[in-house]
Amino acid sequence: RCSSNPATALRALYIMRDDAMDSVADSPYDRRLSTAVMAKKEKKRKRKKLWIVCTQLAEGDGDGDDLRLSQLRQTVEWMEKAQRKICRADAIVIAGDFNATPQSELYQMMADHGYRSAVLRRLGKEQWTFPTETWRYGNPEVVTKRTTDYVWIKSSCPVRIEKVQLVGRHYIDSEHRGQKIKIYPSDHLGIYVKLAI
Repeated sequence: RCSSNPATALRALYIMRDDAMDSVADSPYDRRLSTAVMAKKEKKRKRKKLWIVCTQLAEGDGDGDDLRLSQLRQTVEWMEKAQRKICRADAIVIAGDFNATPQSELYQMMADHGYRSAVLRRLGKEQWTFPTETWRYGNPEVVTKRTTDYVWIKSSCPVRIEKVQLVGRHYIDSEHRGQKIKIYPSDHLGIYVKLAI
Protein backbone atom coordinates (compact mmCIF):
# COMPACT_ATOMS: atom_id res chain seq x y z
CA ARG A 1 0.00 0.00 0.00
CA CYS A 2 1.37 3.44 -0.91
CA SER A 3 1.55 6.28 1.55
CA SER A 4 2.12 10.01 1.18
CA ASN A 5 4.58 9.78 4.09
CA PRO A 6 7.95 8.53 2.72
CA ALA A 7 9.01 7.15 6.12
CA THR A 8 5.85 5.01 6.23
CA ALA A 9 6.47 3.79 2.68
CA LEU A 10 10.03 2.80 3.59
CA ARG A 11 8.81 0.97 6.69
CA ALA A 12 6.27 -0.89 4.56
CA LEU A 13 9.03 -1.76 2.11
CA TYR A 14 11.12 -3.12 4.97
CA ILE A 15 8.27 -5.34 6.22
CA MET A 16 7.35 -6.62 2.75
CA ARG A 17 10.91 -7.20 1.50
CA ASP A 18 11.92 -10.32 -0.33
CA ASP A 19 14.60 -12.26 1.60
CA ALA A 20 16.48 -12.81 -1.65
CA MET A 21 17.14 -9.06 -1.82
CA ASP A 22 19.22 -9.19 1.40
CA SER A 23 22.11 -10.77 -0.45
CA VAL A 24 22.13 -8.28 -3.33
CA ALA A 25 24.50 -5.43 -2.50
CA ASP A 26 23.55 -2.00 -3.82
CA SER A 27 20.09 -3.18 -4.82
CA PRO A 28 17.25 -0.63 -4.93
CA TYR A 29 16.00 -2.09 -1.64
CA ASP A 30 19.45 -1.83 -0.04
CA ARG A 31 19.83 1.82 -1.13
CA ARG A 32 16.36 2.77 0.10
CA LEU A 33 16.88 1.09 3.45
CA SER A 34 20.26 2.77 3.86
CA THR A 35 18.69 6.15 3.07
CA ALA A 36 15.91 5.55 5.61
CA VAL A 37 18.38 4.57 8.34
CA MET A 38 20.55 7.62 7.66
CA ALA A 39 17.52 9.95 7.69
CA LYS A 40 16.43 8.48 11.01
CA LYS A 41 19.91 9.01 12.50
CA GLU A 42 19.96 12.61 11.25
CA LYS A 43 16.58 13.24 12.87
CA LYS A 44 17.80 11.85 16.19
CA ARG A 45 20.92 14.03 16.21
CA LYS A 46 20.37 16.72 18.82
CA ARG A 47 20.30 20.18 17.39
CA LYS A 48 22.40 22.70 19.30
CA LYS A 49 20.87 25.88 20.64
CA LEU A 50 22.77 29.13 20.83
CA TRP A 51 22.03 32.47 22.46
CA ILE A 52 23.65 35.46 20.75
CA VAL A 53 23.59 38.77 22.61
CA CYS A 54 24.98 42.09 21.37
CA THR A 55 25.74 44.93 23.73
CA GLN A 56 27.41 48.28 24.07
CA LEU A 57 28.27 49.33 27.58
CA ALA A 58 28.47 52.97 28.69
CA GLU A 59 31.44 55.13 27.73
CA GLY A 60 33.58 57.28 29.99
CA ASP A 61 36.11 56.99 32.78
CA GLY A 62 35.73 57.16 36.55
CA ASP A 63 32.02 56.83 37.36
CA GLY A 64 31.56 55.08 34.01
CA ASP A 65 33.28 52.00 35.45
CA ASP A 66 30.52 51.55 38.06
CA LEU A 67 27.82 52.03 35.44
CA ARG A 68 29.45 49.51 33.07
CA LEU A 69 29.82 46.98 35.91
CA SER A 70 26.13 47.40 36.70
CA GLN A 71 25.16 47.04 33.02
CA LEU A 72 27.31 43.93 32.64
CA ARG A 73 25.98 42.38 35.85
CA GLN A 74 22.42 42.90 34.57
CA THR A 75 23.30 41.32 31.20
CA VAL A 76 24.89 38.25 32.81
CA GLU A 77 21.96 37.85 35.24
CA TRP A 78 19.48 38.26 32.37
CA MET A 79 21.22 35.46 30.45
CA GLU A 80 21.18 33.17 33.49
CA LYS A 81 17.46 33.82 33.90
CA ALA A 82 16.83 33.31 30.16
CA GLN A 83 18.64 29.96 30.38
CA ARG A 84 16.28 28.85 33.17
CA LYS A 85 12.99 30.35 32.04
CA ILE A 86 13.05 30.75 28.25
CA CYS A 87 15.38 28.24 26.62
CA ARG A 88 18.45 26.41 27.84
CA ALA A 89 21.06 26.90 25.14
CA ASP A 90 24.19 24.82 24.64
CA ALA A 91 26.24 28.00 24.31
CA ILE A 92 25.92 31.72 24.97
CA VAL A 93 27.74 34.36 22.94
CA ILE A 94 27.87 37.91 24.30
CA ALA A 95 29.57 40.30 21.90
CA GLY A 96 30.04 44.02 21.54
CA ASP A 97 31.76 47.15 22.76
CA PHE A 98 32.44 46.75 26.47
CA ASN A 99 34.45 49.99 26.72
CA ALA A 100 36.86 48.11 28.96
CA THR A 101 40.40 46.78 28.54
CA PRO A 102 41.61 43.25 29.34
CA GLN A 103 43.03 44.61 32.62
CA SER A 104 39.63 45.85 33.78
CA GLU A 105 37.27 44.53 36.43
CA LEU A 106 34.67 43.94 33.69
CA TYR A 107 37.00 41.59 31.83
CA GLN A 108 37.63 39.66 35.04
CA MET A 109 33.88 39.54 35.77
CA MET A 110 33.22 37.82 32.44
CA ALA A 111 35.97 35.28 33.14
CA ASP A 112 34.62 34.70 36.67
CA HIS A 113 31.19 33.88 35.20
CA GLY A 114 32.66 31.23 32.89
CA TYR A 115 32.90 33.27 29.68
CA ARG A 116 36.00 32.99 27.49
CA SER A 117 37.22 35.48 24.91
CA ALA A 118 37.10 34.01 21.39
CA VAL A 119 39.96 36.26 20.27
CA LEU A 120 42.20 35.22 23.17
CA ARG A 121 41.40 31.53 22.71
CA ARG A 122 42.04 31.53 18.96
CA LEU A 123 44.86 34.07 18.56
CA GLY A 124 46.57 33.74 21.96
CA LYS A 125 46.17 37.41 22.88
CA GLU A 126 43.57 40.16 22.64
CA GLN A 127 43.80 42.48 19.62
CA TRP A 128 43.29 46.24 19.52
CA THR A 129 39.85 47.22 18.25
CA PHE A 130 39.69 50.97 18.99
CA PRO A 131 40.19 53.61 17.67
CA THR A 132 40.55 53.78 13.94
CA GLU A 133 41.40 57.20 12.49
CA THR A 134 37.90 57.91 11.18
CA TRP A 135 36.93 60.45 13.84
CA ARG A 136 40.38 61.96 14.36
CA TYR A 137 40.31 64.78 11.80
CA GLY A 138 40.82 68.18 13.39
CA ASN A 139 41.95 66.42 16.58
CA PRO A 140 45.74 66.24 16.88
CA GLU A 141 45.47 64.26 20.12
CA VAL A 142 47.10 60.86 19.78
CA VAL A 143 44.88 58.13 21.21
CA THR A 144 46.42 54.86 22.32
CA LYS A 145 45.05 51.84 20.50
CA ARG A 146 43.34 49.47 22.89
CA THR A 147 41.04 46.50 23.13
CA THR A 148 37.45 47.36 24.05
CA ASP A 149 35.44 44.95 21.89
CA TYR A 150 35.01 41.25 22.59
CA VAL A 151 33.19 38.09 21.59
CA TRP A 152 32.64 36.11 24.80
CA ILE A 153 31.58 32.45 24.75
CA LYS A 154 30.22 30.28 27.54
CA SER A 155 29.20 26.73 26.69
CA SER A 156 28.11 23.41 28.14
CA CYS A 157 29.36 21.55 25.06
CA PRO A 158 32.51 21.72 22.93
CA VAL A 159 32.66 24.87 20.81
CA ARG A 160 35.40 25.08 18.21
CA ILE A 161 36.55 28.55 17.24
CA GLU A 162 37.44 27.96 13.60
CA LYS A 163 38.37 31.50 12.65
CA VAL A 164 38.82 34.93 14.19
CA GLN A 165 39.52 37.98 12.08
CA LEU A 166 39.42 41.69 12.74
CA VAL A 167 37.51 43.52 10.03
CA GLY A 168 37.21 47.17 9.07
CA ARG A 169 40.90 48.02 8.62
CA HIS A 170 40.34 49.16 5.04
CA TYR A 171 39.73 52.85 4.50
CA ILE A 172 39.19 55.34 1.75
CA ASP A 173 41.20 58.53 1.42
CA SER A 174 39.11 61.67 1.59
CA GLU A 175 39.27 65.30 2.49
CA HIS A 176 37.47 67.32 5.14
CA ARG A 177 37.80 71.12 5.44
CA GLY A 178 40.99 71.03 3.40
CA GLN A 179 42.56 68.30 5.54
CA LYS A 180 43.36 64.84 4.14
CA ILE A 181 41.63 62.15 6.17
CA LYS A 182 41.06 58.39 6.16
CA ILE A 183 37.50 57.14 6.42
CA TYR A 184 36.99 53.72 7.99
CA PRO A 185 33.64 51.89 8.29
CA SER A 186 33.62 52.69 12.02
CA ASP A 187 35.79 54.09 14.80
CA HIS A 188 36.01 50.46 16.05
CA LEU A 189 37.25 47.38 14.24
CA GLY A 190 34.75 44.55 13.99
CA ILE A 191 35.46 40.99 15.10
CA TYR A 192 34.50 38.15 12.76
CA VAL A 193 34.25 34.79 14.52
CA LYS A 194 33.39 31.44 12.92
CA LEU A 195 32.20 28.85 15.44
CA ALA A 196 31.48 25.14 15.12
CA ILE A 197 29.18 23.79 17.80
